[in-house]
Amino acid sequence: MTTGRKWTSLASGVIALAMTSGYPAAQAPAITVAPSNPTILVGQTQQFTATGVSAPAMIAGGGYHTCVLMTDQSVRCFGENNWGQLGNGGFANASTPVTASGLTTAVSAGAGIEHSCALLADGTVRCWGTNFVGQLGNGTIGGGSAIPTTVQNLSAVAALAAGGFHNCAILSDRTVQCWGRNQDGQLGNGNNTTDSGTPQPVSGLSGVAALAGGGYHTCAILTDATVRCWGRNDRGQVGDGTTSSRSTPVAVTGMTNAIQISGGLYHTCALLADGTVQCWGQNDSGQIGNTMVFSSVPVTVSGIANAVAVSAGVSGATQTI
Repeated sequence: MTTGRKWTSLASGVIALAMTSGYPAAQAPAITVAPSNPTILVGQTQQFTATGVSAPAMIAGGGYHTCVLMTDQSVRCFGENNWGQLGNGGFANASTPVTASGLTTAVSAGAGIEHSCALLADGTVRCWGTNFVGQLGNGTIGGGSAIPTTVQNLSAVAALAAGGFHNCAILSDRTVQCWGRNQDGQLGNGNNTTDSGTPQPVSGLSGVAALAGGGYHTCAILTDATVRCWGRNDRGQVGDGTTSSRSTPVAVTGMTNAIQISGGLYHTCALLADGTVQCWGQNDSGQIGNTMVFSSVPVTVSGIANAVAVSAGVSGATQTI
């Protein structure tokens, strides 16, 4: 979806605005331009203010839905909505973006399998959709919400990462807290049996620069450019050279210069400082970029150089730009 505006000077001296919003005409957001009916003489200038005009700022892809952070700090989602993961108060699927209710100061968005979350400018987080393993963070487990609800006991959040059925947040002190499903240790609190409806501190982790949530695992880049992962590891997605699940963070083997990380359902990829990409984990669809069945340590994706971003999908090929 793209949004553009074009100012046209007419023979009468009146300025007209043509919008291309990417929406069908009947669904286009209302746009107000002030002053609404100016008359401008030749050689004069006029300042116009348009409200209701917004463009995409970031995209978060979930299991069966997508959410978009807009430049006006709202969030719009589309796709499957059986658990209210679009956040508009209903449960009908949407093939065009609908606005998540009550979000006017969002700075980041994340999407899981059947839930979504947004980080707000005040450092709090709101989530919506299913809550059957506590992924909304509202203090309960079960049910769900079709509108954004505040994650309890969480503030001063600097960054947000949504996993398949869990979420994690970097706090301003560079520690991490996670909530939701924990049957594979993906909350990183030393437990691998108990889901949590409220954020839990990740054990022994500090100096975190970036986070990525996978299907059932989580990874963090530290300020020294090394990587720690935890959670399900049956296909080597934690990257420590084993296939044993980890309920606390472990170092990814041989990684010392990561600058971005992305988690897929059962695999993980990292962009390195030299513009190359390394991936590890499940490879049944070639998602780590080679012919191995899987790899429990990072392997370099051949044919990629000067990459500036990486994004891991559910089980398909990883994308780089």
